[in-house]
Amino acid sequence: MPAEEILGRASSNEPLLVIDNNVVDLSGFMECHPGGVAVLLANLGRDASADFRHVPAHSRGGVARKIAQLTVAEVDFVSGVPQWESFGKLLDHVRLMRNAFEIQSDSTCEPISELVYVGQLYGQFVDDHVRSFLDALSKMADSDTDPQVQKVLDQLFACTVTRVERLVSAKDLPLACILAQCMMKRCSALLDTVLAIGVSAARSLRSCPPEGGLLGHIQKVQSVLIEWIGEEYARSKDD
Repeated sequence: MPAEEILGRASSNEPLLVIDNNVVDLSGFMECHPGGVAVLLANLGRDASADFRHVPAHSRGGVARKIAQLTVAEVDFVSGVPQWESFGKLLDHVRLMRNAFEIQSDSTCEPISELVYVGQLYGQFVDDHVRSFLDALSKMADSDTDPQVQKVLDQLFACTVTRVERLVSAKDLPLACILAQCMMKRCSALLDTVLAIGVSAARSLRSCPPEGGLLGHIQKVQSVLIEWIGEEYARSKDD
């Protein structure tokens, strides 16, 4: 099975991950996992081999037999494209973040507490992860990150802190709930879009490697991120 299909398709409804080049389908096993469901959800769509081997209990023979029972295919990684290693690592980071937003959302939580938590998660996403995505893409494209984009990121982070603090101070439960949900949805939508571009890039490289390699896909992800930053900043000022 192509690695990009696992990257794009994996979900709680189709819980696929990779362990030692084997595509493992966790359907029916999630709730039985001794280590809990969360750690499996966090790794869906990813190559979890390193994390898997890090757990001493996984060296037991019974675990190996269980993995063999759950294996549905061998994974086929993209190869022969120099830039893919860096781009693939970025996509893995994106997939990890997408999983995190999936498992950390809790609509049953008290609205103000949820907004405080989501606001911190969103702020870290903007100030750390989105910034690192842009820097990594710039290196792949042999260019520099636009200082103006970095400035807007700083402004977006500041606006986020202000609007969260304002709603928390006002104890506005309905708006707190709406803002927390919107933040989560917009981050998840961005990550889904980047993953879709990555899947498309891998498919195109397999079928007909383009002359420019991954550059066009890298630039597309850059454009998507920059557009998202601008839209988020505009929304933050309107709130």
